Amino acid sequence: MGGASSTLERVATRYGRALYGAAQAQASCDAVRQDCERLATLLEEMPPLRRFIANPTHRHDDKARAVSLVARQMKCHEVTARFLLVLALRRRLGIFAIIARHFAALCDEENNVMTVAVTSAHPLTQQQQQQLVLLLSDYYGKSVTLALQLNESLLGGLRLEANQCLYDASVATALHDMTQQLEMKGMVS
Repeated sequence: MGGASSTLERVATRYGRALYGAAQAQASCDAVRQDCERLATLLEEMPPLRRFIANPTHRHDDKARAVSLVARQMKCHEVTARFLLVLALRRRLGIFAIIARHFAALCDEENNVMTVAVTSAHPLTQQQQQQLVLLLSDYYGKSVTLALQLNESLLGGLRLEANQCLYDASVATALHDMTQQLEMKGMVS
């Protein structure tokens, strides 16, 4: 299974680069990125459309007509609309969300922006978010956007994930580490 997912990632990376190149050539990265975000949301929120696209029994030219209609209705940029047609005709619509993620990463890299995944037990206040953005921007030397997630099992504190590194300052992890240390000393069984 890992081989199939890594192959999909490689394919999605190539398509993401191709979309980025086409968007850059037309100076439309921001518009195309917004289109990709709206389309990814639409696919998440409309299971029938997602199933239609994923169903291999539907002809790819029918899928091409469907995505053309969706692109027109959403008033997508011409680069996005053409790209969706290419994906439909090459039977790659099923990995659109992964492609969009790779495209967004290239846009962020070009604009010196990075996204940090922040998982907390409780919602962060606006002030806490702003402080975190300032701290992380200073640390990484880039503009930072936060991808916020809630996970009550952390109990308190938070986890930050950036540049494939995880910083875990959660209460749950601190308790787990303390329990392991006590077990190693034979104080807990």
